[in-house]
Amino acid sequence: MRRNTQIAHKRRGGFTLIEIMIAVTLVGLLASVAIPQFIKMRNRARATLIANDMRIFTEAIDSYVFEAGGFPVYAAGTIAPELETWVKLETWNQAAGFTTGAWEYFNPNAAYTPEIVLDTPGGTNSNVFQVVDEMLDDGVATTGTIVFEDEYVLYQFSE
Repeated sequence: MRRNTQIAHKRRGGFTLIEIMIAVTLVGLLASVAIPQFIKMRNRARATLIANDMRIFTEAIDSYVFEAGGFPVYAAGTIAPELETWVKLETWNQAAGFTTGAWEYFNPNAAYTPEIVLDTPGGTNSNVFQVVDEMLDDGVATTGTIVFEDEYVLYQFSE
């Protein structure tokens, strides 16, 4: 009796190059759709946080003005000492989640229009600030009570 000396070839359990290429292409297509939507949702969430903080701060400052009869004169940025009991300092100091950002209050003299500013040095946040402007103002970067550029968004109080 003669044994069959042929070796049976077994299929290995891996993927072919074509299968891997198809999978990578599908993942790339899904990412190309998901990533812009994720960025848009993240910007919207950040804009909502900024707008809410801005509303809270402006209402607190308006309440101070109502009771004190005017805005505090203060030009050093950060927050005027008179406003510290009116504004939640923990929220003020968090700068809406920007690691290099800071909320600032400016009113250097009686002829100046008081404002609060979220300053984000080195940031390119126009997309986020545009949404804030649309939420709270006229949606135009250079007009209205809210004005912005890449690095800052500010709210100007009306006298």
